[in-house]
Amino acid sequence: MQPDTIVLVHGFWVTPRAWQNWIAHYENKGFRVIAPPYPGFEVEVEALNADLPRSRL
Repeated sequence: MQPDTIVLVHGFWVTPRAWQNWIAHYENKGFRVIAPPYPGFEVEVEALNADLPRSRL
């Protein structure tokens, strides 16, 4: 049996958007691709940036 699912795991402070090109690449090859967000980072990058405390900038 051949694997049909790829799970992409990113580092901290990165969202699943980092995998967009790889997701498309592997889906075009017939794979199911999962790129879960880090808990609490389920929103888009722009929303994360807007919510940063000024002390971290």
